[in-house]
Formats: sequence, C-alpha cells, structure tokens
Amino acid sequence: MSRVTVVTEGGTGIGLGHVMESAHVMRALDRLGVEARCLGYGPRSVRAVPAGLGVGVAPLATRLGPESAAALGRRLRRAGARVVFCNVMRLEETTVTRLRAAGLVVTAIVEGQAPVSLDHVFDVIARPELMILSPRLARRRPARTATISLLLSMGGSDARGLTPRLVRWLGGMTDPPELRVVVGTLFDHHEALSRAVDGYPVECLVDRAPPQDRLFGMMRASRAAIAHGGDTLYELACLGVPSAVVCPTVRQLRVADRFAAAAAVLNLGVYRTLTRPRFQRGIIRLLRDTRLRRCLRTAGPRLVDGRGGQRVARTLAALAAA
Repeated sequence: MSRVTVVTEGGTGIGLGHVMESAHVMRALDRLGVEARCLGYGPRSVRAVPAGLGVGVAPLATRLGPESAAALGRRLRRAGARVVFCNVMRLEETTVTRLRAAGLVVTAIVEGQAPVSLDHVFDVIARPELMILSPRLARRRPARTATISLLLSMGGSDARGLTPRLVRWLGGMTDPPELRVVVGTLFDHHEALSRAVDGYPVECLVDRAPPQDRLFGMMRASRAAIAHGGDTLYELACLGVPSAVVCPTVRQLRVADRFAAAAAVLNLGVYRTLTRPRFQRGIIRLLRDTRLRRCLRTAGPRLVDGRGGQRVARTLAALAAA
C-alpha cells in the first residue's frame, strides 16, 4: 500500500524540472521507509529521466487538471493513498477540491501562488530552502579553480529558444567571454544554436544533455553563469556560482525577484523586455565586478542549502502517518 502518491509531469513546454524534483522526493521517502508511488504525464523519454535515478514512474494518460482530478482521486484512495503531492506546472482550485473530495490530503510545491484549499503548501519563493534538488548538492566540496569563464544554461527544454539569442548577444560584446553552453534533452533549437556558435568570435563549447554529475561539475568550475528562473537557478545558488538570470516567463520572474531581494542573483528580468545593450551591460558587470561576484557567491548558499527534498519528504511522511 502506497501511503503517498507523487503526481508530476514533463515534456515540451513543461521541461524536466518537475519530474527530477519528484524523483528526488521519491528517493527521500524511500530512505525514510515510506511507501510511495509516482505517476507522471509526459512522453516515454521524460519518464526515463527519473528511471535513471532508480525511480519508476507509472504513466498518466492526461495531465492533472479539473477534468481528471475526481477519477484520479478515487483511483488513488482505492489504492490506499493517504497523501497526494502535486508537482505540476499549473494547479487549479477545482483540481484540489476534487482530489480532497476523494478523501486525500492534498499537498503541492508552488512558486508564490497556490490554491487556498491545499492542505499543505511548499512555497519555494517564500521558503527557497524547500526547493527540491539533488542531495549531491548539499555535500559541500572545496571550491574549484574556475576553468569556465561563463556558463549558459537555460534549462532542460528552453521552450522560448533563448539560448541561441543569448549566444549571439554575448558574441556581439566588445570583449566576449569564452563560453560553455549546456542544453537539455528536450532542447529543439539545434540549428539556430549551431549558427550562433559558428559565429561566436572566441571559444564556445556546447554540452548536450550532460549527466547530472557532469553538469554539477561544470557549475562548480564556472566563474559565473547565466540561467533561467527554474531549477538551474536554485542549483547555481546552492553551489555559490555568481549568476545572472534571464526569465522566460513572468512566473519565473517571481523567483528571480526573490533571489535578487536576497542579493543572490543579478536579475536581468523577462526576456521580452530585455534589450541587447542592457543584457550586455549586465554580463560585463557580472564578469568584471569582483565585489558583486563575492556577494552572490556568499548569498546563494545561505538561501538554498540543497536539503529541500529531505524537508519535503519528512513533512509528507508526517502527513501520511497522521
């Protein structure tokens, strides 16, 4: 009997963050001895990501929403679930009320806005220390000598195709930095990126979907980084990498604003309103201002310590046992 069920999703336009977070929670629940099950919406390639961490994900035919919530809630209760943890891009009030009507305790991880009827909320804007990251990030290691001048990583999918644009903008600087670019498994702007890289005036290397340990190694070896406002930003902050953020959406801008308020990131705002000159000025400041980088390097780990998965799992275990 699985007392806790994790419901998640991933794919084009959604990314991989939710499924990765869910896999880490599942492993943390397992270490606590809590029986748990994970259900996920998305293509087979997305469900294979947590499988690489030893976590099985049973497929959902449709995304979690008002239309599917009542039937799913009854199914979970029949299977013995007590608590459902929703880790999805959008969670509506009606969805929560229909899951609760089935007798479930409904919890969710959110970014600042949540349905009022949730039984428990893990708000990673109000409390960034709850962000679910790989437990490897919490294992502090000696700082490396920086071998990467600037790391650019806009997440697992980069649905807006910002990576090629930012490579072009960086290449147009008077003194462009050597650049390492990371793209994920769902990235599908390869032709545009290849053209941008071919025109880059100094060294620009691209890593396509590197294993997580390799990605973390590159982060640790980076003098500075550019990221979007998702999981990558939290990872960089946890590792103390001085970073600038370019947000694909207004939703992620809320995260960037929270980090900027804690002096943990250089916030360049939403891409739609970001001009090339302002972006370039921001990156020049990031690379040249030693005092700024020292501040970002110190503030990031204070905000995010990498132990959010354990905190979420302990709370879910307590709710399941109540």
